[in-house]
Amino acid sequence: MKLIVLALITIAMCICSKFLTKKFNFYDMPIGRKSHKKPTSYMGGIIFSTLILIFMSNTNFENSKINLILIGAVMISWVGFMDDKFNFNVGGKIALQIIPIFYLTSNDLLIISLGNYFGHSLYLGDTSVIFSMLIYYIYINAFNYADGIDGNILSQFISILFLLMIFMSISSEIKYLIIFMIISSSIFLFFNLSNSSFKLFMGDSGSMFAGFFIIGLFNILQVDFKIHPITLLWFTSYLLFEFVSTSLHRLINNSSIFNSGHDHMHYKLQTKTNNVFLTLIILVSLNLIFGTLGIYFENFFGHGVSLILFIFFFIIYFLIRIKLFKTTKFNQNL
Repeated sequence: MKLIVLALITIAMCICSKFLTKKFNFYDMPIGRKSHKKPTSYMGGIIFSTLILIFMSNTNFENSKINLILIGAVMISWVGFMDDKFNFNVGGKIALQIIPIFYLTSNDLLIISLGNYFGHSLYLGDTSVIFSMLIYYIYINAFNYADGIDGNILSQFISILFLLMIFMSISSEIKYLIIFMIISSSIFLFFNLSNSSFKLFMGDSGSMFAGFFIIGLFNILQVDFKIHPITLLWFTSYLLFEFVSTSLHRLINNSSIFNSGHDHMHYKLQTKTNNVFLTLIILVSLNLIFGTLGIYFENFFGHGVSLILFIFFFIIYFLIRIKLFKTTKFNQNL
């Protein structure tokens, strides 16, 4: 019953956002490389974070770490919202992103091990704080890289949560949290894909929220439920492959990784298909296939072989995108 009420609240908030957007001019304008044809509200992410606060006020989690990652995700969402509004430069954006990241690491939500491979444990020791902050930053921006076409962030977010529900043995309260996220994200996806006047963009606020939440949840699953890190990487394989390969490709082309352009797989596929729904289906299927294959190979052959296979798939993905993007265009800072 509580989830139904929260779903109705989500719908009401999405509808009301139209009037808040108009009053405070929270519009993403169709300029530069933007593909939309009319001003569109970018309040999706900030509505999501507000919904999280309502959810937290009505839910008592036994695992205190859940509240920590939700608070941190709300904090990063506000950073993204301010970036959408004021368009920070790279330095300012990174400085503000560090605040919620530091909030988690200072509360001991650290990545302390990379797992055991072929009988060797990779513990991080004194480097765990720096490494954890780096991984948090990578995940936030991996999701941000995927923010370019309608529905991509939300559909990938839902696919990751779906894989966790299917393959992982987790507690009832983690399952409850994931179900809430899937339901609310599906509602936001509807408004995101809508062509009506109630259309919403998630914006940097939404993409940063999703990335922060996922890596925070992964931390809990690794430490509290002893789920191997390589297992968790498979669930976000497409986003990680795209982020790392895009960054490497830009470095090869002597371009800053902080530049933005149309050198992303989602842009290329949408150009080829000329259909956003088909593009989303392909990309989500790609992540689901990678995740499912990775888990099955890991179950049969172990973590070491799983890591090798993950690297192999990344190399294939990287070579394919190099062929697809022989020339690239970068035109503005992120």
